[in-house]
Amino acid sequence: MSSDKINLLCITTLTNQTNYADWALKIKATACLGNFWKAYLGKNKTSSTTPDATKVDWVETHEEKAISLILKTVSPNLHVEHKALTAPTTAGPKISQQYWDHLKAKYKKQDGALSLLNFTALVKTALVDDGTLEAQLNIMEATHSCCMLNEIKLEDWQYTALLLLNLPESYKHISNSFLTNNDIDKLVPTTIITKIIETEIHHKADLSPTANMMHGSSAGPKRKSKKLPAGQPCHYYRKDRHWAQQCRKKKADNAKANSSKKKEKPGSTSLNVVKQSDAKSEV
Repeated sequence: MSSDKINLLCITTLTNQTNYADWALKIKATACLGNFWKAYLGKNKTSSTTPDATKVDWVETHEEKAISLILKTVSPNLHVEHKALTAPTTAGPKISQQYWDHLKAKYKKQDGALSLLNFTALVKTALVDDGTLEAQLNIMEATHSCCMLNEIKLEDWQYTALLLLNLPESYKHISNSFLTNNDIDKLVPTTIITKIIETEIHHKADLSPTANMMHGSSAGPKRKSKKLPAGQPCHYYRKDRHWAQQCRKKKADNAKANSSKKKEKPGSTSLNVVKQSDAKSEV
């Protein structure tokens, strides 16, 4: 890998001990890909005591790459410290190794209090069921990684148990299931995190308007309101704010009609009445 193909944007600029662990990890990964990591370890040497020009050039090229990678990823004030380093000697370490060891001794374990603060934040994390549980898990995982880089290590089962114990009440069924049905020392963080995220997705789906509409339709048709629409007039007796089932005139007319039907004798017709009246007039 040539120096012009190295993506320096992915490497955090080293400023102090707060980001040394992340910086050192990315420097090592980049140097390993470029095949010049041995320069930082003092192993960038030729295999023979009388090397040819090609091997010497290979060693010098990797030395320059190692120095350049550090200088391009540190803050300006650290450049001054690099210039203060003594020139390499035949027996002594080269500049790349000296500079790497200098930064390592200065920042790797300099701020023990910061490491303890990260560990305290990790242990005291209380997950909240507010719709951002996945983001909270990502922050917790980043804090866990910082602790690991600063050599405050938790076994997988310990970190998993920490996740389960810090779940909100609405997710306690997950912790109860794993802590009672599995061997604790075999717990894996990825399994628990996947289960938590799946549960959060289901919770969000249940609270969505679409889900509520589906639940409402499955419960059956909604009952219509018994209250009639305002302003509908009675079709029998047109009067504002007057309902058909409350129309007294209609009830009275219906009562009269029923009464007249009861008075009529069975079998009699209006025609018979007319004939009888004509007979009396002739007599």
